[in-house]
Amino acid sequence: MPVSDGCKYSDWEVLMMDFVVLLKQVPKPKEMRVTAEGTLDRASAPSQINQDCQHALEMALSMKDAYGGRVVVVSMGPPNFQMSHITSMERGVDETVLLSDRKLGGSDTWATGYALSGTLKHIGYGSERNDWLVMGGRQTTDGDTAHVPSQVAENLGIPQVTLVEACEVVDGSAKVRRIVEGGSMDLSMPLPCMLSIAPTAAPLRGRNMKAAVAVKKHVTKDQRGKDTFKEGAPIFRLLSADDVELEGTKIGLAGSPTIVAAAPRVEKASRDLQLTDSDGLIGVVEGWQ
Repeated sequence: MPVSDGCKYSDWEVLMMDFVVLLKQVPKPKEMRVTAEGTLDRASAPSQINQDCQHALEMALSMKDAYGGRVVVVSMGPPNFQMSHITSMERGVDETVLLSDRKLGGSDTWATGYALSGTLKHIGYGSERNDWLVMGGRQTTDGDTAHVPSQVAENLGIPQVTLVEACEVVDGSAKVRRIVEGGSMDLSMPLPCMLSIAPTAAPLRGRNMKAAVAVKKHVTKDQRGKDTFKEGAPIFRLLSADDVELEGTKIGLAGSPTIVAAAPRVEKASRDLQLTDSDGLIGVVEGWQ
C-alpha cells in the first residue's frame, strides 16, 4: 500500500501507541560559545528547539491525531532545556523526560546515543514492546553528524530508517516513505522502530491554547524569570545519570571517543575603505554598463 502524505488516519487501524520523540535544544547559531575544553557552552547561550527535531515532533503529534495514544518527548541537556519541553507541551505533547547531569557534559554522539537509549529503557521502552515507535530529527545545527538516531536504534536493537517524510501505522507495522536520490521509496518496518525524519516533512504546528493553559498550572518562574516546571509536576520527569544507571566510563568527556583538537574563535575583521581614485572608479563602472 502506498504511503499517504504525512501521517493520516487509516479506517481499519485505530491504535493506542506511544510516539516517542528525541528532542534537542540547540544554541542559536549566532549565539554559540565554545568552552576552554572545546565543547559548546549550552547552559548560558540562548537556545531553541533544533529545526529538524521540530519536524519529528510534528510527525508524532500528527500520528497521535490519527491513531490516538500519547506523545512523549525525551531529551538530554542542562536544566534550561525545560524550555523546549514546555514549548512541546503547548503543542499537545503528553509527557516529557529530561536527562540532566553534569556527568553528561561534553558527551559526543556515541555517548549521547548510549545515554538516550539507556533513558528509553529506564522509562519502559524496549525492543520487547511493539506498541511504540521513536523518531528524531535528521541532524542538529550544533553537530550536523546525523549519528544519534541510528546509534539509539543500534543500542536498543530495533530497526531504523532515515530521511522519512511520511508514515502510517498499518497491521502492526510502520509504513514509511523515505527520500532517496531522484525520488522516494516506500518501506514497511516492524514495531518498535526508529525513524529519522527528513527536513521536508511537515513543519511544527503552532501553540494549542487549550494545551498551553493546561501546561501553565505546572509551570513557575525561576530566579531568572524563566519558565520551568514546578517540582513534582506529573507531566515532566527530571532524571540523573544515576537514576538511569549509566556507566560513568561511557558518558561525558571520559566516555566520548571523539576529540576536539581545537576550536579557534574567528573574529570578524573589517576596515574602512577610502576612495582615492574617483576617475578610475568611474571608468570601472562605465565598463560594466
